[in-house]
Amino acid sequence: MKNKLFIFLPIVIMTMGMITCCSTNKIQVYRFLPSVDCDSCSFLEMMEKLAKIDSSNKFIILRNDSILGYSKRYVGLYSNTAIKYIIVNDELITDSINLYGYEIYSVTNVHFLYSRDSLVNKVTNEKYYNQKYLDKIRKK
Repeated sequence: MKNKLFIFLPIVIMTMGMITCCSTNKIQVYRFLPSVDCDSCSFLEMMEKLAKIDSSNKFIILRNDSILGYSKRYVGLYSNTAIKYIIVNDELITDSINLYGYEIYSVTNVHFLYSRDSLVNKVTNEKYYNQKYLDKIRKK
């Protein structure tokens, strides 16, 4: 009986460890989508405003509870960096420099309003939407 217990107990412990490990690592991907506030614009005026907005592909990826990844596409090349962050009272605050010691203007030392569906830059009002949220909207 003890022999069976010694074989069964490590299997249970490993299974519980894997379940705990996998359930806490939920990566959240937020994608930048440009928006234009124009109620009485013509089509050409709206297209001009969209052309002025930096609409390159930008992503914020919350990898774990203290590091986020920031990716931005320049023509065909991506720029990636990693930054420390904290969440305090539904506000995501990024560190003043990235993990490599450089300051990235658009994402270091920035305060975002945080929710599971979106991140909103408090200064520029740029909105990053969670990829799962965007997928739900597209299905409707």
